Amino acid sequence: MAEITTVTYTPDEIRIFGEDNDYKALPCTIDSSVTAKSVGTPMGKVTATGKYKPFDKDASDGTEAFVGFLANTVNPAGEPGGARDVGAILWITGYFDLAKVTALGWNAEALASRTGAWVVPGNNILVLPG
Repeated sequence: MAEITTVTYTPDEIRIFGEDNDYKALPCTIDSSVTAKSVGTPMGKVTATGKYKPFDKDASDGTEAFVGFLANTVNPAGEPGGARDVGAILWITGYFDLAKVTALGWNAEALASRTGAWVVPGNNILVLPG
């Protein structure tokens, strides 16, 4: 009889605590030009198209306004059959692990500049209020 092997799966997770109803999700369309992005990537909305791309504080196309964190991994530019827009989910409210957000290469202060968002000093928490 074959031996049973146990594997622990830990999904990418930037949320830190709270009930599921503490986290509001927004369905969105990720632009076909976006290369592979992981869970936790901060996203902004392109004003001209209504599609989403990674947040860029220096942009002037709408993506300079942080909207939320990507809740699933996407790769629109790497889709089988060629690049195409893909559906995704953004977390737009909740409590997020500041260290993980920073480890992904994002500036928490730039993200927190979103109206109403804040970093809880000394507690490693980025709060996006609903």
